[in-house]
Amino acid sequence: MRRSLRGDLLRPDQDALDPWFLAGFLRGTANNRQASSYASTSARLDVRRLQLPRLPPAQQRGYGERFRALAAFEDALRLAGRLGERLVRGMHDGLTDGSVAP
Repeated sequence: MRRSLRGDLLRPDQDALDPWFLAGFLRGTANNRQASSYASTSARLDVRRLQLPRLPPAQQRGYGERFRALAAFEDALRLAGRLGERLVRGMHDGLTDGSVAP
């Protein structure tokens, strides 16, 4: 584990640990609650307190594929939200400037 500017950087050996499996479990709400410290005004995460199930690589890959799909879905939802906001803004502008009929 290396220290990065924003915190801890985890680089798993991909032969032993699927990176999407690791990322997915570390992102879990229960895991973050357990490893967080609220001693100060901002929450700090202690990576030593995170829990990760010990599963064979084939099972990890199954989870990893699902976590990767969830990440792609989340990205698509964010993009849809941004595009929806632009559409609504454009419709408002079009209605107010007369380029779109009511």
